[in-house]
Amino acid sequence: MKNAHIRHYTRADRDAVRHICCETGIRGQAIDSFFSDRDLWADLIVEPYLRLEPELAYVAEMEDIIGYVIGSSAKEFGRKALRHRMRTIGQIAWNTISGAYASHPESNKFLWRLVRLSMMEEPKHPDGAAQIHMNVQEGNRNQHLWKRLLATIEDAFRQQGMKQYYAEVFSSSDRRTARLYQRLGFEIYDKKPTKFFGHHLPDDTVLMCIAKVL
Repeated sequence: MKNAHIRHYTRADRDAVRHICCETGIRGQAIDSFFSDRDLWADLIVEPYLRLEPELAYVAEMEDIIGYVIGSSAKEFGRKALRHRMRTIGQIAWNTISGAYASHPESNKFLWRLVRLSMMEEPKHPDGAAQIHMNVQEGNRNQHLWKRLLATIEDAFRQQGMKQYYAEVFSSSDRRTARLYQRLGFEIYDKKPTKFFGHHLPDDTVLMCIAKVL
């Protein structure tokens, strides 16, 4: 299989990154059965990174973009990202109240699931660490590509003097998610049981914060 080319993200890549985010949002599968509003999902998950720290965004490209890794190292990122996400959550709330999701019961539950996740199911994160979000389209996933994407953003973090970074991933007994990331050099920093995805994931699903020392 031909190696993907990894390069810096550009504004022209925005739609492709947002599309992959939606195609891979439920542990690598599309989000549509869970939440029908792809624009707001992408606004919530990837848009803060792309707007606030595009210099820490990279894409993997063959003929088309097949994956991405995006990150943040700025101390004020959490505050600014929260402000952006609150606007998105406000739109989700309005859509829920106004009946925009009436024909899709799972979407009607999404707002409550977000509230419960933030209040009860969010794992602890290491202080002062950078953070990443990464996804690759189905059919192009392999450990070699994961390693290359991680190595690219790790180099950028080191140049900024960062010593550690973390990510959040969902895991359950039917998948070897924890073992995969441990092979990539991560350790489990914290984990919490979660019902965020409801019946779309097994009952024993946990949301893990995984961290890696640079």
